[in-house]
Amino acid sequence: KFNDTKVTQRKLDPYLLKEYRNRWYVVGWDHDDKIFKTFGLERISDLILLLDHFDLNSRFNLYKYYKHNVGITTVQQAPEKVVIETSLMQADYLNSQPIHWSQKEMKRHNDKVVFEMEVVITIELKMILLGMGKEVVVIEPHTLVTEMKGIIKETLKSYNS
Repeated sequence: KFNDTKVTQRKLDPYLLKEYRNRWYVVGWDHDDKIFKTFGLERISDLILLLDHFDLNSRFNLYKYYKHNVGITTVQQAPEKVVIETSLMQADYLNSQPIHWSQKEMKRHNDKVVFEMEVVITIELKMILLGMGKEVVVIEPHTLVTEMKGIIKETLKSYNS
């Protein structure tokens, strides 16, 4: 992990190689934690390939695993309806490259466009929304609105020094 310098040894049954934002990841069954996990390839060292064979878990569905998640992070929690309001310019970008497959344009009014999507709220979703700056405002859910305000206030403190 980026935030942890401790090296751990893992045995992993690899299921998928996935690219996100110009980085590659392997998704697989972690024998130690007994769950599916994602590992960044650039943070894997001293790789030992075993000749062991494994049976694919027929209950594991990659589509469902990522269905409500944005990016590479998977959090096994219920998705929420996220509503954002954007400028007309940002709406053009979002219509050409949606944040998530469930994203829908709901309405246009004056110089604003409202979008809705069903997603799990992850750090990657927040980073994407924050990266749009003043061109996007989160409308729902209230918990995300509060969290985004807190992040923005903390960011402003960094610029006051």
